[in-house]
Amino acid sequence: MVLLLGLCACDTSDVWVFSLNGEKLYQKEVAAFAYVYVMEHNIQDREQLEEDYENSQTYEEYYKNELEDDIISTTLLYKEATKNKIKLSSEQKKQIKNSAGAVVERFGQELMDKYELSASDIEKVYEMRMLGDIYLETLSSNEKNTSKEEANDEDKESSKDNASSKKNDITARYVKVYQVLFPTVELDESGMVRTDADGKLKQVSASEATSKKEEAIEFAQKVEQGENIEELVDECSEGVTGTSKYLKYEDLDRAYKAAIDKMSIGDVSGLIESDYGYYVIRLLEENDEAYANTMDAYQQETDVIAAKEAELERLYSEYAQENRGYKNSSLWDIIEIKDYMK
Repeated sequence: MVLLLGLCACDTSDVWVFSLNGEKLYQKEVAAFAYVYVMEHNIQDREQLEEDYENSQTYEEYYKNELEDDIISTTLLYKEATKNKIKLSSEQKKQIKNSAGAVVERFGQELMDKYELSASDIEKVYEMRMLGDIYLETLSSNEKNTSKEEANDEDKESSKDNASSKKNDITARYVKVYQVLFPTVELDESGMVRTDADGKLKQVSASEATSKKEEAIEFAQKVEQGENIEELVDECSEGVTGTSKYLKYEDLDRAYKAAIDKMSIGDVSGLIESDYGYYVIRLLEENDEAYANTMDAYQQETDVIAAKEAELERLYSEYAQENRGYKNSSLWDIIEIKDYMK
């Protein structure tokens, strides 16, 4: 990591504030990040800056710490993106120009002239961010491709139903049910399951379990005879719950799957025994593709976040520890968020 000399008697815009992975940021570049940060967080109230936020911090201190994290993470990810020769499309460049234009329009060129900033300096911040985000997406994509390659290797070892297996791996199957649970486990005041010191479920007494089973059988019979399943739940004993929910088919236990496999939409099951008690369910959707796609998108987003956290932890450890001298504290300490407010 390149380290520059400390403060000198010249204009502070020419003095480094951060030096990260060979990327040198001077006060001018920090100001560009700050204007974008203030814009995106819509920081306008100067009086609020002096108020307590949390953990003995004022809003000024909180915003400044957030700004520092934003600068560090963006800079480090940008360097990795450039190392990997990631490029922007013409559409992405247009998006960057529009975002930078909005910042200049809000603050005005006269205010930004204080740090000799132009629209291109603001564009650079958005460019660094976008390239960093793309770099993170490539990490999660590479991880996913590796997982797929490993899965394909396993498939080759057992070619039976290979085509079907690959198809099922693309999108998980989710069923939607109205599920009524007659619990045979102990519940706390908030309805959460109690466990012992070893993490095992605490079961109710044998007589209570038998009572719940009898209640569940009677309940299922009433529903089969045409009574409203949701209204019946209100008449049940304490602890019995009825909830509409989506369930991932492959995660269900054998008895639950067997019941689902025999049902058509609208059907009500008989008793399904589980470690938690007895279920009675009405099948609402056999294979909800819309929900499956939503969950798939959520998982992809989660993968990107996980990849970002892991990569940032690596980069912070390598380049942004205090004992590595990445920060010119003499200059950073005098920078305030209100310096960049209109």
